[in-house]
Amino acid sequence: MKDLFLGYNNPADAISKKDANVAGGYVSLDGNKQMDASFIPLDYRKSQGYIFDGIDDYLTIPHNDRLNFGADDFSIQCCFTISPSSKDQIIAQKVSSISPYYVGFSLVKSLDNSLAFRIGTIELSTRVILARVVRTTSYNLIAVRSEGLIKCYLDGILVATNAEITIGSINNSENLFIGSGGTTDYLSSKISLLRLFNRGLSQADVAYYNNSGRPELCRLQYADVITNYGELIVNGNFETNYGWVLDVDWTINNGKLVGSNTSTESYGGEIYRLNLRGKRVRLSFISTITGGRIKRISMIGVSYFYEIDTTGTYVKEFLNKGKYADSLYILGENFTGSIDNVSVKQVGCVLELLPENALPDRWLESANGLDAITSGNPAINTETPITYTQIIDNITNNIATGVTNRDYTLPAGYLVDSVCVKSTVSLTALQLVNVSTSETLLTGKTVSSAAGKHLPITNDQSSSATDTTLRLNADGNAALGFNIIINIKKCV
Repeated sequence: MKDLFLGYNNPADAISKKDANVAGGYVSLDGNKQMDASFIPLDYRKSQGYIFDGIDDYLTIPHNDRLNFGADDFSIQCCFTISPSSKDQIIAQKVSSISPYYVGFSLVKSLDNSLAFRIGTIELSTRVILARVVRTTSYNLIAVRSEGLIKCYLDGILVATNAEITIGSINNSENLFIGSGGTTDYLSSKISLLRLFNRGLSQADVAYYNNSGRPELCRLQYADVITNYGELIVNGNFETNYGWVLDVDWTINNGKLVGSNTSTESYGGEIYRLNLRGKRVRLSFISTITGGRIKRISMIGVSYFYEIDTTGTYVKEFLNKGKYADSLYILGENFTGSIDNVSVKQVGCVLELLPENALPDRWLESANGLDAITSGNPAINTETPITYTQIIDNITNNIATGVTNRDYTLPAGYLVDSVCVKSTVSLTALQLVNVSTSETLLTGKTVSSAAGKHLPITNDQSSSATDTTLRLNADGNAALGFNIIINIKKCV
C-alpha cells in the first residue's frame, strides 16, 4: 500500500509558486513531470470571513462617488452563508434615507426568507427574488444591471431575469452598509467576499468569478483592476481647444467640436497617454448631425463606433484592444454638425472586500479610500479551515481491474475532493472506490491519450474515524505510465 503525501497547511500553497491564481499554474511531481493544477480546491464555505451576530454588528463604507452608478450598468458579487429566520436581514445596501426614499440598491433576506436584489430610482423600484432560504445555505450571489435588464446568478447559474421597471439614476449620498441597514435589520450570517463593479458582468465574467464553485480563489481579471478612477478626457466638453489636434474642417466653437462638411478621414483627435490597452473602457458622446455622418470613433488600431448618421447620445463599454491604445480619434465623412461631452472612463471593480490568507484578522480592502468601519463586534470566523492534501503517484504497471490493484491510504477524517490524471496513453474504465466504506467515487471515466483531465467527486461519501483504503483501477495501456493526483480534504 502506497502512502505518498504532499501536504499544505494553506490551500494557496498547494498551487504552484508560478501562479496562485489557479487560472493556470502547475504542481511539480518529480522535477520534470507536471500536472494541471487549476482544480486545486478552496471551499469558501469554510474560509475566513466576518461573522455578524444579528444584534449590532455591521460594517460601514463611507459614501464615495465611486459607489454611485447613476443610470449606468453595475454589478455586485457577495459570498455569504445564511440561515432561515423570521426577520428581515440586510446583507448589503446603499439606499437613501431621506426623500426620495429607497433610491439605491440592496441585497436582503426578507422575513418570509426570500432572498432578493432590489434597485430603486426616483420613479420606481425593481425587486428580484432569487431563492427561498429553507436551511443554512452558502451562496455566491452575483446581481447585474445591464442594458435595462437585471440578471441574478446563484453559484454561477442564472436564476432570475427581470426587465427594469425604469432605467433611472440610483445615486444617493448614503454610506454603503454591510450586515445591516445602519441601525436596523441586522444580519446573522457570515460574509466572506464582496465586490462592486461599475459595469455589467457578462455570462463569461460570471463563470470566471464563480470559479467552478471556488470564487474566493479567483482574483480580479486584469481588465477589471482600475488604475484611474477619474475622467480620462481633459477637454471632452470642448470649453477650450486644449489638447485636440484638428483637421482644417473641424473647429471648436461654443463648447462643441464642430465639423463643416468634413472630407473623408478628416478627424479631431485628442492624444493622451493613459496605458489603457487591455483595460475596460466606457466611451460616450453626444452628436448633433445635420449632414453626412461620423465615419468612426476609434482608439488607435480598433474602431468602436461606426457610421453614425443620427443625432443622439451614444455609450459603449469595451475591452480596449487597440494597438497603441492611447489616442482617441473622431473621423467624419462629409460631416456637418457637432460633437459634445466626449467621455472616456475606465470601468471594472471599484470595491473589493475579501479575507486575506496572510492576515486572517483583516480584510483586503480596495486600498482606494474605501476602507470599512466596524460597528458592534463582527468577528473573523474561527472555524478551522479545511486542510487540503494530495496523494501523488506515477503509475507504470498495469492496474486493470482484476489484475493489480493500486491502493492508497485515506487518513481518518478525510474525504476525496477531486482526481487529476495526466496520461501519455488512452485510459478507459477509470474508477476509484473506497473499499473500506464500499463507496464508488469514480467509475467508467475515460482519459484521452496525451491529455489531462480533472475529475471532481460528486458522489456521497462517509467520513471515517479511522484510516480507509482507496483503490484505483484503469483499463487501456496503463502499463505505459500515467500520473495521478488525488486531492483530499479534512472534514471539519
